[in-house]
Amino acid sequence: MKEYLKQNLLIIACMVILLLVIDIFTDWHSLAAFIIGTLFLLASIFVERKGLSRLSLFIATFAFVLAIFLTQSIWLLAVVFILFLIVFRAPTGNEFFDTGEAKLVSPASKNTYIGVKLVQPQSKQRKPLVTEQVNLSQANEQQAWDDINLVMLGGNAIVDLGNTNLPEGESIIMLRKLVGRTRIIVPSDVGLHINFSTMSGAVIFEQQRYDLTGENFRWESPSYQASPRRMKLVLSVVFGDVEVIVL
Repeated sequence: MKEYLKQNLLIIACMVILLLVIDIFTDWHSLAAFIIGTLFLLASIFVERKGLSRLSLFIATFAFVLAIFLTQSIWLLAVVFILFLIVFRAPTGNEFFDTGEAKLVSPASKNTYIGVKLVQPQSKQRKPLVTEQVNLSQANEQQAWDDINLVMLGGNAIVDLGNTNLPEGESIIMLRKLVGRTRIIVPSDVGLHINFSTMSGAVIFEQQRYDLTGENFRWESPSYQASPRRMKLVLSVVFGDVEVIVL
C-alpha cells in the first residue's frame, strides 16, 4: 500500500488540486475572495508606490488563502499533505520535500542538459557528486556517478547517463517534474528498471510509445536482478513525455 501511494500520490494531489479549483469557481464566497485577490494582485503590479504595492500584495495573498480555506476540498488537500509527510518519510528526512541534495532546474531555459561532475577523485568508495548544467559540447568526457535526485519545474531536458562509470550494485536516479519532455540516455551494459507515473504523458522506449493518463508504467530488463550494475529510474511527471534511450 505504501509503495502504491509513493508512486501515485503526486497524481492524487493533482486531482485534489483540480477539485479545489472547481470548488473555488462554484462557490460564490470563494469566487468573490479569488476575484478580490486577483484585482489586488494586479494593483500590486501596476502601482508604482512601494508601500501601496506591498499592501496590495498582502491583501491579494490573504484573499487567495481565504478563497482556498472557504472550500471543502481544503481538508482533502490537508490529508494529502499529511500522506506526503508519512509515505515519503526517510531516516535522513522527507524524500519528497527535502531537496537539499537535489538539483533544482530553473525553467528559464527551454532546453537543458544535465550531467554529473565529480567533486573529489573517486577511490574504492563513492565520493560526493554534484549536478550541473553544461553545454552539449562539454559532455564528451566520461563521468563518475552516484545516486542523484532531480527536481525540475518545466522545460525540455536531456539527462545523459551514457558517459558515466556506474559502480557495482544498484544506482538510482529520481526525477520529479511538473511539465515538459525529458530524454534519459542510459548505458546499454546495465540492468534497467523503469518506474514512471504521470497525470498525462507518455513513455517512449524501445521504439514503442505508451500513452498514459493517471497511470503507472513499470518495466524491468529480464536480467535486472542478476546484472552486476543496475540502474533504477523513478520518474514522476505531472504533464509530459519521457523518452529512455539505451546506448
